[in-house]
Amino acid sequence: MKKRRMIALSLGLTMLLSTACGSVEVKEKTQSNAPDAAVTENTETQEPVALQLLCQSKDEKLANIVRDLLTKQGFDVTVNMQTDLSGFSSQTDAGNYDITVSSWGVPNGSPNYAIKALVQSDGSYNYWKYNDAKIDEMIETAAAADVSEWETVYGDLERYLVDDLCYLTPLYREIKGRGVGSELDADSTRVLSIWQDFTYNDASLNTTRPVVHGTYSFSLSTFDPIRADNSSIGTPANNLYIRLIDLTDDYEFTTSGTLSRNYAISEDNQNFYFILRDDCYFTRVDANADPVLTDQMVAGEDVVFSVERMRDKNSVPLHAAYDNFTTIESVEMITDMEELKNTVTADGGSIYDDLNDGLSASLETLASTRDEVDNAAGSYQVICIRTSYPFPQILNSLCQHVAGIVDSEWVGEINANVNVENYDASKDVCYADTNTMYKGSGFNNTISCSGPYVLTYMDDYGLYMVKNEGYHKEDGGAKISTLNYLTMSDVDACVSALRSGEIDYIWNLSTDKYSVVDSDPNLTLCQNPGNRAYYMGYNISESSPCSSENVRKAIAASINQDDIIAGMSGYATYAYSPISAVLDCGNQLIYEEGKAQEYLNAYYAE
Repeated sequence: MKKRRMIALSLGLTMLLSTACGSVEVKEKTQSNAPDAAVTENTETQEPVALQLLCQSKDEKLANIVRDLLTKQGFDVTVNMQTDLSGFSSQTDAGNYDITVSSWGVPNGSPNYAIKALVQSDGSYNYWKYNDAKIDEMIETAAAADVSEWETVYGDLERYLVDDLCYLTPLYREIKGRGVGSELDADSTRVLSIWQDFTYNDASLNTTRPVVHGTYSFSLSTFDPIRADNSSIGTPANNLYIRLIDLTDDYEFTTSGTLSRNYAISEDNQNFYFILRDDCYFTRVDANADPVLTDQMVAGEDVVFSVERMRDKNSVPLHAAYDNFTTIESVEMITDMEELKNTVTADGGSIYDDLNDGLSASLETLASTRDEVDNAAGSYQVICIRTSYPFPQILNSLCQHVAGIVDSEWVGEINANVNVENYDASKDVCYADTNTMYKGSGFNNTISCSGPYVLTYMDDYGLYMVKNEGYHKEDGGAKISTLNYLTMSDVDACVSALRSGEIDYIWNLSTDKYSVVDSDPNLTLCQNPGNRAYYMGYNISESSPCSSENVRKAIAASINQDDIIAGMSGYATYAYSPISAVLDCGNQLIYEEGKAQEYLNAYYAE
């Protein structure tokens, strides 16, 4: 029988979960009253406002929908479409645009990550050169807020950006789709590309049949997690390295599948404690591409080493992730039990009590080295990460693949002779570089894995992984023993392979293929509200008509998200800002007939 599976997020919910046929019900927006001010000025003789809309070719469909909505309101719109991000950036740098259509994904569930880089004055993706002291202040205030305050502080920030200044205009939030073959249990797949729970419907196949994951996005250079900040590397890296903390599919923090048994936060939101488990070990790869389980336990020494290199821009050549960890002031192994007992949490308890909660053997001894650890006897390692100011969202950063825990002794040895300042990619070989992982005469796989899977080798077709027998030994680790991660030429080839049974799973299914998968009785389409939001930004320089607040608000008032959702074949839902991808603050962009003309009248009267 044909099934469709969906997962509803607890933050930013704009969809309802159906447990029967799995249909998606989109929440209706409440329409406000018509504008108080009637349109009284005849603007037929006015020249239409000319706008240049800049986008990347991957967003062509959306850009055309936006163009049509604006044209309907009387704007004269020209689309400037660039093939990639480089061309897009060069056009914004040159000021060759009035409005941009773009998107932003939030893989770590952090609302700070969702907005800071886009609109803060020195934001790395602030293409529009917004420079507003109040925005900067609101971002910093929100970043320091406890999760219980997020809806309020980020709701205020959204309204200031979208309503007051009209610096961003939301278009829609994606609905994420995954394609699952008939043999694989669709319920065992995860939104956040975590594979250890994968299982076949017939569990006896778990040890005999490789699960084949297909992708059409494949650009690999390294599997050092802090040098690998892109989705094609991040998806497998998520499963090669263990982390201190993780996210559930509804963006709640969890220690399930991680190196921590519990975590606790000090009352001031500046000290973050993790009590480590002792059943995880590193696995390396020999010259025959076979996994070799070591006796090296993943321990506090490795956590300290890994976090130090995360936050140090110069710890490795081409560090891709240090921006995520600049708030970390220090990371250390705790050896003083009194600190744990005397440090208060937000609910008035102690760090010690929170870390002890639910342990099979209570914390009796703080081990300073891996050799002293014995959880069954009450000996644990506890790590504390301290931030330079209150920043609870450091936990979100620690959930990303870039926060994977690496083998301190092994990585330190391999990278010992690499000069970061004078790094030469054509000569220098760093830890987990992919050019030595291809089978052949030069094969020398240097990876040491702490996660559920081990990358044994690569070829031109993909990556070949096996279960890490040292991961979560208490509960048996990953369920499926072998996983192949294969690349296809494009999305059509990927979907064809899924339909033919050549592959079992597509995590990053493109929207235009949802109906193909959904209509095949042998496949399952899993849907959930995604972590990516689409929006418009504005050129506010004097050379653009969008320097006028009235023009920006007229453009925003032209956007009917119902039309956009229909144009995306219903595989989209409402957004208010990029923050909507992970947090629903209760704000909505309401379309009102005639409102755009009202703002245009005001612009013509300026």
